[in-house]
Amino acid sequence: MTREKRMMISEKNARRMSVFVCALIGALSFVFLYGLDSLHVTFDWWILNGYVEEDIIQHYTGWMAFRDSPWAFPLGLARNLGWPSGVVISFTDSLPLVSLFFKCFSRILPETFQFFGWYILACFVLQGVAAGLLAGLFTKHPWETWGIAGLFTFSPILIERAFRHTALASQWLILFALYYYFREKKTGKFPWGFLLLNFLCVGIHPYFLPMVWGILAAWTLESLWRRRKSRGHELEINGRSLKGNAGWGKILLFFLGNLGVTGLSGWALGLFGSGVSGASSGFGYYSMNLNALVNPSSLGMEGWSALLPTLSQTGGNYDGFNYLGLGVLLAAGAGVPGKALALIKERKLWSFCKEYAGLLVFLLFCCLFALSNRVTFGEREIFHIPLPEAVERLCSVFRASGRMFYPVYEMLFLAAGVFAVRLPAYFSVRGNAGKLGKTTVRHSREEIVRPDVPGKEGKHTEMWGNRLGAAALALLLGLQLYDLSPAIAWKRASIDASRMEAGSYNPALYESRDWAQALAAYGRVEILNYHHDYNLAAFLMKHHVQSNILPANRGDFTEAKKRCESMILQLYEGKPMEDGVLYITDNPVLASQLLWNLSEEVSAYDLGDYMGFGRKQEGVAAKAAVSGGEKGTYTSISADSPDWLYMRGAGENEIVLPYTVILERELNGAEALGMGEETVKIVGYEVYSNEYIQDYVYVACEEGVDISAFKDGKAVRMVTGKGESR
Repeated sequence: MTREKRMMISEKNARRMSVFVCALIGALSFVFLYGLDSLHVTFDWWILNGYVEEDIIQHYTGWMAFRDSPWAFPLGLARNLGWPSGVVISFTDSLPLVSLFFKCFSRILPETFQFFGWYILACFVLQGVAAGLLAGLFTKHPWETWGIAGLFTFSPILIERAFRHTALASQWLILFALYYYFREKKTGKFPWGFLLLNFLCVGIHPYFLPMVWGILAAWTLESLWRRRKSRGHELEINGRSLKGNAGWGKILLFFLGNLGVTGLSGWALGLFGSGVSGASSGFGYYSMNLNALVNPSSLGMEGWSALLPTLSQTGGNYDGFNYLGLGVLLAAGAGVPGKALALIKERKLWSFCKEYAGLLVFLLFCCLFALSNRVTFGEREIFHIPLPEAVERLCSVFRASGRMFYPVYEMLFLAAGVFAVRLPAYFSVRGNAGKLGKTTVRHSREEIVRPDVPGKEGKHTEMWGNRLGAAALALLLGLQLYDLSPAIAWKRASIDASRMEAGSYNPALYESRDWAQALAAYGRVEILNYHHDYNLAAFLMKHHVQSNILPANRGDFTEAKKRCESMILQLYEGKPMEDGVLYITDNPVLASQLLWNLSEEVSAYDLGDYMGFGRKQEGVAAKAAVSGGEKGTYTSISADSPDWLYMRGAGENEIVLPYTVILERELNGAEALGMGEETVKIVGYEVYSNEYIQDYVYVACEEGVDISAFKDGKAVRMVTGKGESR
């Protein structure tokens, strides 16, 4: 075996060992932060309790529904939710690729099975590996790579998203994209890995698509420009010839291939072409505040930092959480300007900008999109730029715009780590260079000129540089961990089986015998007043029943609401109910109205916060529901109602009634309101709601008539033109 071959094998083994160590760092970071309880696949109490908020319940619900549903196309379709159309689990953030994998083994898995703990562990492992590979392009010594990998595994945005928005903890996708980008720049190796990354983005979370695609587009444009400038000449990168490595055709075909992979995988999983619009509302609300990098405040925890104060924010800025940590703040704050000044001094700034033009433009775009058209600082909105409706609708596909800062965030982390290990370069004793001479040493894959120590030929200065770099990196890690210690302590206690009891999450559902009997007798549950209660959805899926409940981020909500209204009117008109279907509502007013016309073959059940209706079934001993009001009467809202504070004031000739589709139907056929022998003519009505309260109806009566007797909690009836009550 030749010496060159032995060296090559040795380098490969060293790289493999470095990858293993980085993976181990990621795994140990996970255990340090969260312990092992989340890895118990049958332990789901912590999920059903919610983690910071209830979104993880949604993710788990999507998985349970998908597991119980028959195989279908698109592959990510869960029939048991959003019945009869089903729900694509990309829109419940249920990690479609992971769910597909485990569904293949569903028959041998335990009845209760959650994989979210193992997935977050995998995210930390891959975060360490990707960070190590990326750092290895800018460092020389293994300890430098490992230290930077450790820094990335304690990234605040990774820790903040883990379990709260499980799929968004997959930030290793961005790191791998940056790795492939910079690896091609430094070694000339073609970035084939983007094909896999785009497939994974589709199957994990679509928010990563514009981030990875942005880096790919930057590389594509830069590569095309570089080959245009070098036409007829042989390209070289770091001394390596790139002649014939990638021409225009190969680059363009590769770009189109990535488009094909993204489109086909998205179509197969149901992300594209399923009839569900990606557009939503909220663009500008879930943006990044201008103080986000220094603000240690997130949803559910306002004290991330042991050293910096919590700053104010507004609206949905909490979702634009991008706190860097004090260590990274200081290191990146010194390293980025330091690099810029060095480039200016060496007159290389323009060439640097041209070399990385695509990436720099993309990072600038990420900053602007994250801030959105509503720029905020603290509690104030600095300015608002109106957007054309079509542009705002397009932007609303990624309405939580604060997340788009993630590629910039990762670059700042990289800059902080590289600055620390290259710190010796900033301490070159230029004043003594003439006296001591100069020695050029290899450090961090760049040549650094340091002063010689007489008689030692630069060996001591290189050792001094390595020690200083190690000390700087250790100081950076120590400061970062100390600053994040309040968050770390909270996370360590957040998933603890010893502090939880089965059923503690929602005893009104999980410990109810009435619910258990009802669900054992009925195979499908139809929600009458449309909503997407995550707790109820998870409860129904744990009982393996189908339901029209729609706990999704995107969907045809308008059509779902129309279907609910149609079912309500059919029940109200006394039409036969489907056998084996339980109809439920948590609206007591609607429930009372439905009880007016029930046939003898229908049972009504009091299910705590809900009332259920269904054709009589044997073996169901649930408490019977009783109507709370007189048939055909509608109770007006009084001024002491809790909702009154959030409603617009009622005019002198207006009566406010709680909205139901039944009331709207009766209003359309009525000409007057009646109470006892008195009647008052109806001249119109308005359905009113806002973000704080449910719908109400403002019924406008003829002016000049005293209607005070009809207000403040009085029971009124609808009167037709013939004087008959409806």
